[in-house]
Amino acid sequence: MPLAKFFRITACALICFNFLLWRRQIFQSLILERLLKPPFDTCSTTTYHKLAMLSMKYGFPNARQDTCVHELLDVAAAVDASNELTLSEKSLKDPQWVSNRPFTGIQWIIVVQVHDRLNYLKELIGSLEKVRGIGDALVVFSHDTYSAGANAVVEAIHFCRTIQLLYPLRLELFQNFPNADAANCSHENKGKCRRRDQLRSPKVASLAQIKHHWWWKAIQVFEHIAPTMKYDGWVLFLEDDHYVSADLLDVIKGIVSKKDSICKSCEFLVLGNYNPLNTYAKPTHVGVVPWFSSLHNLGLAFNKSVWLEVKKHAKVDFCTYNDYNWDWTLNYISMHVLPTRWMAIVAEKPRVFHVGDCGVHKTSGACTDMLAKVKQYLEKTFPPPTEVGSIEVHPMLPTHRKTSVPNGAWADVRDHLLCLWNLDNA
Repeated sequence: MPLAKFFRITACALICFNFLLWRRQIFQSLILERLLKPPFDTCSTTTYHKLAMLSMKYGFPNARQDTCVHELLDVAAAVDASNELTLSEKSLKDPQWVSNRPFTGIQWIIVVQVHDRLNYLKELIGSLEKVRGIGDALVVFSHDTYSAGANAVVEAIHFCRTIQLLYPLRLELFQNFPNADAANCSHENKGKCRRRDQLRSPKVASLAQIKHHWWWKAIQVFEHIAPTMKYDGWVLFLEDDHYVSADLLDVIKGIVSKKDSICKSCEFLVLGNYNPLNTYAKPTHVGVVPWFSSLHNLGLAFNKSVWLEVKKHAKVDFCTYNDYNWDWTLNYISMHVLPTRWMAIVAEKPRVFHVGDCGVHKTSGACTDMLAKVKQYLEKTFPPPTEVGSIEVHPMLPTHRKTSVPNGAWADVRDHLLCLWNLDNA
């Protein structure tokens, strides 16, 4: 037999053998899940029935009221556990609003997503304290982990009104979904691993929480906090590793006051960018460009009308698009779902800076280099107070970029269901 033919036959045999092994593993997993199928009476909770109705409403597979579905049961168990915690604990460890002063005369809402970076959070708060007009703002700090240090730092704020939120389904409270059940998919136990846990590593669970937390806090702000205060203005989204300039609110006020003449139909305001700090830009110049997530997610502000549009696309797009990044998910909606792309008014000279050298993707090394550079930049080059009426449009070249491949970590149908649950029960 010629050598080439031998290798072809051998390669085909190996491919077929691996395919059969793969099919056998799937078959064993199906049998195991059927053998371990939970009794129907464990799925008789009110939460489970609501989830089943929600699943049928949005067309999720296997959603029926006369059978018990593992994925629905996992989400229902997490939601019920979270509700029990809320009822049993009357402290910051529940997701109730914790505020420092009455909410009258609120002119701006700023929302900060807080992880576990206390040093960065202190620096952000220090920069917010210097913002002119901050006393008229409400700053919402939304935490995805409980930290006594972060709680104390926020409670000490007296220069503005604050609210603290704590994401109720944070990973630290769960051994199973929404966390990753390490025991189910450990190396020693791989053969008995539940199919729905095979791809949910601790890293995937941690990444998925980023999107869950952003979504939940946006719901809290637009569906509860803003209506309670009769606020219908712009909401600025920041993160704990951001830093802001003293004229942040001056610029927002200037753009909003002239928005009809600048770009009446623009959905977003963008107060930051990732350009080198030495990039020249006139302080009063703004540009109008199609919004693109990786360029325009820093210092992003939008109002209730945009939120309502996002809600309309929650099931098909936001809650099911396989990307753990909320901004890339919005980018997908803008570029591939809407008839016309979202447009943004962008401040050419940034007022919001990303100083987090260490974070989700980098945990060691020089973590304060960028912070020092931004502070030096603001001290040396920043202009005097920006006059509200001096904002003017300056032509900006539009960016022609394509949507990247989804970043993943959001393929679990349980994440989709939990995302919809949070919206449906807002």
